[in-house]
Amino acid sequence: MPNSFSPVINKESTILILGTLPGAQALQKNQYYANPKNQFWDIVYSVFSVPIHKSYEDRCAFLRHRDASVVFFDHFIYYCFSHS
Repeated sequence: MPNSFSPVINKESTILILGTLPGAQALQKNQYYANPKNQFWDIVYSVFSVPIHKSYEDRCAFLRHRDASVVFFDHFIYYCFSHS
């Protein structure tokens, strides 16, 4: 059975990005948008016009501390497998 991981969130979060099914690489690395072919990080960092952080932890911290903080959450996986 697939697993999910905890949401990336802070108290001031104002933007919610709901995923559905994390890919195999995301599950293997326990990271949102872990597949290097996924454009998510490129797009988000281009919105803020800053270079992309290399580490996943720094990427999550960057988004948690922006003026418009972002929440990541795999809603479908959490709901389906935590309520089965």
